[in-house]
This record gives sequence, structure tokens and C-alpha cells, in this order.
Amino acid sequence: RVALQFPDSLLPTAWDVQSALKRRIGENVELFVLADTSYGDCCVDEVAAEHVSCDLVVHFGHACLSPTKSLPVMYIPEKSSEKVDYSLLEELVSKVRDSEPQAAVVVVPELRYFSQVRNFTAAAVASPCVELNKIVKHHESLGFGKFGRYVIPETASPPEEGRSVFIWVGSADSRTLRSVVVSLSAHLVHVFDPEAAETDHSVAVGRLITQRFAVVEKARHAHRYGIVAGTLSVSGQSQAIARCQKVIERAERRSYTICVGKPTVEKLRNFPEIEVFIVIACPENSLLSPKDFDRAVITPMELIVALTDNQHLDPRLYSADFNLAFSENLEIEEEAEESKKETTSTDVSRRGDWSLKDVRGPGSAAAELQRRSYVGMEYQTPKDAPTKARKGKSGIAAQYSDESDRLDW
Repeated sequence: RVALQFPDSLLPTAWDVQSALKRRIGENVELFVLADTSYGDCCVDEVAAEHVSCDLVVHFGHACLSPTKSLPVMYIPEKSSEKVDYSLLEELVSKVRDSEPQAAVVVVPELRYFSQVRNFTAAAVASPCVELNKIVKHHESLGFGKFGRYVIPETASPPEEGRSVFIWVGSADSRTLRSVVVSLSAHLVHVFDPEAAETDHSVAVGRLITQRFAVVEKARHAHRYGIVAGTLSVSGQSQAIARCQKVIERAERRSYTICVGKPTVEKLRNFPEIEVFIVIACPENSLLSPKDFDRAVITPMELIVALTDNQHLDPRLYSADFNLAFSENLEIEEEAEESKKETTSTDVSRRGDWSLKDVRGPGSAAAELQRRSYVGMEYQTPKDAPTKARKGKSGIAAQYSDESDRLDW
């Protein structure tokens, strides 16, 4: 049983791909098409695949290459029809080496350009953390580097006398580029876009980092935090939620875990009491632009910086990957503190005899709900007693089917 996962842009080809595979593999293998994923298209939808008891997921199109929990995956990236001009890329590498003689130059290709750039010899090429077009078991992808690519060892901790320069081969609007820029904020990043008229320009790393730290300052003064489960397939997601809850609890704030699928401003506005949202998702879906939301939306690492004694974060340790946020960059004690407040972020808790007690206090979401002028639909008996269904109006608002006079504008 094999699941074929397609992004929205490739859905029109799903039937042709499934039919072609069926002709080649026969009737012994069942194929299922996964579409309209609840989260980002770049993540493997393990939950949907497990609903039909699949043994393998074949992921088509762009992928974030985040490690999966249990199912083996085969990544089939979309290949770009635009050819990479090696002469222009070599010219850019030469220009970078002239300006930065001591720097190591690393080419980081977008997945759709990797097949063209993998044999580039003028500079080192960062390879994907998994082998494309082949089955990858979940345990084989746990040791991946930053932003889903293997990072050259000397570029991870560059020598003091020089620095590293990275050349991104791909679109300047790519979500992966944001993850690359944040992970490599201490280095210079150039963009080489084969499809753009201007193939070379540097990325404003400082502006992006400034935006992120502005959001961290907002999070530092908040009292109620919403932990948004932005993925159910990336390995370590459950542990990351638990660690975020512990960080918020130790700072004597309140946290609420929310699962709304892919976060949008309309969905998050349904929780007006929440002041800051922490998105637990893959690196590409965690770095949401502050301009798109009316409240602060941060990553787990930014939460740690906001609520711990680490007032300043070393840019070299900055990462949108929640696994790296808790494992490599900052240490958080696992032992529970002796002094704990009696109230928690939930509305009920268990007594010793397994009965329930109400622990709602001032500032809780339940208390805020009671202060609203509108708290939802209210059932009034017998005025709102169930009645027989009746046929409603049909047509358009300008003229329903039971209206004889047409409104002419």
C-alpha cells in the first residue's frame, strides 16, 4: 500500500502518474493519492497515509526534508525546465572569492536545481540530507544538517580569520531561502536565480534578523501563549510541544495547545485571548512574516530567548528547526521545580481521588470567555426547540427563485 502525495500545483498530474505506475507495477500494489494536506505541502503527511494503512509515502514536488516519525519516504523533486548557466555561476563564485579571499564558498541549490548543480566543481555543493528518488527510512534522516542540507564541516564553525559565503541557487521568494538565511545569519548569502533577469544579489540578513528580534520583544511581555501544532509528522513534534509548555510554566505564564492545521490570520483570530503564538512546524512553515499576522507568531527558539535568561542569542546558533532549538543551542533543565503554583493552564485538574476540581483563575482563557459580551449560540427552550426542516430559498441574492420582480441596476 503506497501513498502518492502531491502539492496543489501538481494535482492535475496525479491521475496520469497513478495510471502510469499502475501499468508498470501491476495489481499487487495499492496506490492512494494524498491531496489537500492539512499542513504545508513540503511536509510528508504521515497521518493521512496511516489512515489507509500505507507502508510507503512517495512525496512529489518541493520538500523541506524534515525527518519523519515512522513511515519510509521517497522524495521525487520537481525538476526545473530552466537551465543553470554554469558560466554565470562560476563568474559569481570568482567575484565572491575576490572580495572574500579567506572565505569558504558553498553553493546551496534549491531541490529542483540540485540535479543540475550537483556536479558543479568551482565550489563545494551542499547536498540534501536524504538521497532523492530512493526510499529513505525514518531513522536514516535523523542526522540531517541545517535547513535539510548537509553542511560542510568547516562552514559550521568557520576559522576566525575568515568566514563562509553561501550562494543560493533558486528563487529569491523560496520559503527554503528564509530558513537558509536565518540558519546562516552570521554569514553572507548571495542569491543566484536562473529564472530572473538579475541573477545575483545579496540577501538583507540583518533586516530579517531584526524583524525576528522585534517579535521576540513582544513575546517577552506576554502572559498567555498559544502553542500551535503546525505539523503532526515531523519527528520530535510532541517533545517540542512539551518542552515549550515547560518553558512557559517556569516563567509563570499560561499556555494553551491549539491544532488548527496550517496557521492563518483568520484561524488565529478565533483566539483573541492569546497574545503570542508559538508555531511547532518544519523550518519553512515556522518563519511566518510578522506583517501577515496581527499578533506575534514565533518559533520555539525565540520562545526560549524571550522567557529565559538568555537575553541575546548568538546568530550562529539561530535556527527555525525546533529539534535544534532544544538539543544544540540552549540547555533547559528537565527536573521539575520544587515550587509550583496550584493553578495550571487547563480548566480542570485531577484530585488524588481522581475527581475533578475547578482551577480557573483570573487571567485564564475560560475567565476571559465569561467576560465577553458574546460567548456563542445559546439554546433557549422551548423557543429554540427542534423543528421540522423546511426548504429554503434558492438562486442568487439579486433575485431568488420565489421573487417575481427582478431588480434591474
